[in-house]
Amino acid sequence: MTVKTFAAIDVGSFELELGIFEISASAGIREIDHVRHALALGKDTYNDGRLSHEIVEEMCEVLNKFREVMKTYRVSDYRAFASSALREARNSQMVLDRILVRTGLRVRTMNNSELRFKSYKAVAAREEEFQHTVKNGAALTQLFWTEDGLARWQAEGLPDVLHGTRCALVSDSLAAELSQTEHTQGVFAVCQIPDPPALSALIHTGGSYAVLHQLQDPGNAGMILRTADALGLDGVIYSASCDIYSPKVVRATMGSLFRVPLCCVPEIEPVLAACRDAGVESCAAVVSGQAELVGQCLFRKGTAVVIGNEGNGLPEEVSAACDRRVTIPMHGTIESLNAAMAAGIILWEVQKAAAAGNGGQ
Repeated sequence: MTVKTFAAIDVGSFELELGIFEISASAGIREIDHVRHALALGKDTYNDGRLSHEIVEEMCEVLNKFREVMKTYRVSDYRAFASSALREARNSQMVLDRILVRTGLRVRTMNNSELRFKSYKAVAAREEEFQHTVKNGAALTQLFWTEDGLARWQAEGLPDVLHGTRCALVSDSLAAELSQTEHTQGVFAVCQIPDPPALSALIHTGGSYAVLHQLQDPGNAGMILRTADALGLDGVIYSASCDIYSPKVVRATMGSLFRVPLCCVPEIEPVLAACRDAGVESCAAVVSGQAELVGQCLFRKGTAVVIGNEGNGLPEEVSAACDRRVTIPMHGTIESLNAAMAAGIILWEVQKAAAAGNGGQ
């Protein structure tokens, strides 16, 4: 049996990712390793219009480490793609040439249509998730069905919103290639990414928000968005965090991605400024130092809970810039909770106080 090892490199706006895959005729495609490195390319491009020498050198160092991983797995072929952070930089061609010279890797930039397909190709949903997507008005541009998947939906009656949407039948083998889960329900959707609201329009007086800063785990990012939906938050803001339109995040939200107002920003300072302008109190979730115990806090109506990175938490300068610091008391030797779990506990307390009409401090 011939087994090939393939590598996929994604140079994104906020992180670089490497996926290592085994490909065989009998087992198909199987991911065997995944490496992620946070690097805010988008900050340079969107603020200065070009990538700085320092950020390019750091990117090349990371890519060289990726090459070492590829050598370890004896990768026979690879593809490397970059998103808008590199494509839109004025010095993009120089950067691509520099990457080739420093690392030997050829990186290709993707246009917007390619990025949309990449982001949404695996909203290969459980039927329940897909129904949520349809019911909540996601802009469907294309649908792909297996014969079994289409038969199930025809038996239930296709929603009117699907009329006019481009649809196509795919084989079970092709469906298996499209899906990033072991079992597919036979329905795949390509959706249009909605235009995000401006911070000034999203954050308003009396609103409740989750602000996620440098969050990298797709499962946490999706679960917090789903929690925000369940608790009725007014919005979620992702600051220098993972790609919320990646397939793993989309699946983890179980349709909440299409219901909760959200936006992504490269820096957290404008978010905190928008909160101050709207009279929304920012609360930094911390695990150590002087902080109020969450069960004893008097949250006001109009609160934004700021959650940090899974491993490092919030940078001290971000915590200091928030209006308050809150913490969840731990028992025994446990130091902290999973980011999604911690966010759920604090946001529950925030919404409970808001429902009770608590005036806060």
